[in-house]
Amino acid sequence: MSHPLPIQFQPTNVLTLAEQPGRIALLVDGPAPASPGARRLDKLTRGALARYLASDAFGKLKPGESQDLAYPTGLQADALQVIKLPRRADIAEARKAGAAIGARLTSAPTLVLAEGHGRAADVAFGLALRAYDFTPHKTSAAKVPGPVILMLANPEATATAAAAGAAVAEGVFFTRDLVNEPANVLT
Repeated sequence: MSHPLPIQFQPTNVLTLAEQPGRIALLVDGPAPASPGARRLDKLTRGALARYLASDAFGKLKPGESQDLAYPTGLQADALQVIKLPRRADIAEARKAGAAIGARLTSAPTLVLAEGHGRAADVAFGLALRAYDFTPHKTSAAKVPGPVILMLANPEATATAAAAGAAVAEGVFFTRDLVNEPANVLT
């Protein structure tokens, strides 16, 4: 049976962003780096984040959509994924943002910088659902996603809020496994 991707909830620590390997996903609301993490990433990338947020490309993104800044200067990360998600986003937009992160998971670690976003639990739920992959009968090697860490202002409260979504994700994964199994395996 497939299991949802384990997601760790940790307090925000902007001092470790420069050494973070893998991918960094940043939830952004407006055309300027407003949160402490976004300002730190902008400083580390020598203004590349602020230039992107002020560009027409970011302005054309809909809530929940993302764009990668590949191999950002000043970071050890392979990519900085910028996700447009307003502070007052609804549940569907937050889950879409999580799915955008889940679609680009690799075997390297992924750090999601959600900081004080009110829909971080829904972002985690969307990420967990998008990370589903049915691999038991595939001939190629299974792609195992790396660890996912959500950095938040209040990780305990968000982890508690995300617990219900994790239980639903397990049920969804079980149902998907049943649908994907061939009939001769189930009998």
